[in-house]
Amino acid sequence: MFDIPDETVNLPPLSQSTMIGALAAARLPLWWRLTYRLLAARCIYCDTPGDLGEIDLCSGCLRALPWSHWLNAPENALFDYRPAVSRSLLALKFGGEFRHAAVLGTLLGSYWRETLHHLERPLIVPVPLHRDRLRERGFNQVAMLARYASRVVGWPVYPRLLIRARYTAPQTRLEAHQRHQNVQAAFSAARPPISQEQAVILLDDVVTTGATLQAAGMALKQAGYQVQLWAVARAMPTKMTSPIV
Repeated sequence: MFDIPDETVNLPPLSQSTMIGALAAARLPLWWRLTYRLLAARCIYCDTPGDLGEIDLCSGCLRALPWSHWLNAPENALFDYRPAVSRSLLALKFGGEFRHAAVLGTLLGSYWRETLHHLERPLIVPVPLHRDRLRERGFNQVAMLARYASRVVGWPVYPRLLIRARYTAPQTRLEAHQRHQNVQAAFSAARPPISQEQAVILLDDVVTTGATLQAAGMALKQAGYQVQLWAVARAMPTKMTSPIV
């Protein structure tokens, strides 16, 4: 555990968080899993020695993260899509730098653990990639974030509960109104609820217009699940020049 410094500014109510190691994501490359425990923690942002246990983050950079106010919106987000979080998500998604999944997923799980006490063991469902895109990229970055969050909060991850039934164009190439059309009927729930009114945390890496989360969430709701929509970060839809949603 580590204590959030008292001088933290614009930080959600996160007094203590349980940190985890690299073995949370089962599909990480073997070399990375073996070396992570042998190397001292270093902050992924400033490259100084970590002072928060095994997580690759320092307390100074923790305080400087762009903590979000989007925590009571239809789509909740822990961060604003600004540096250094935006840099982390891009490094994870397009560079395969898995330490960023460990840091952001751990912080997200820590927040859930502290604030979502009313949920009784919900399922964490990452927004899926279409099988063709998964084959191209080699991994689903949202599933990796979900696994790290799961290890902190103790909720199971069900990556196959939701299916991306058809291939869609990248949302980054579309205007806001086109995004909703692009993902309409793109998702389907893989099976009926495990129990009546089963709660689900539907997770994406970035939310902008909310089109992807809303379409995926609707598929789960129609199957009988009680759904909360979450993303690691929220980007404002006024500028669409960066790879988002």
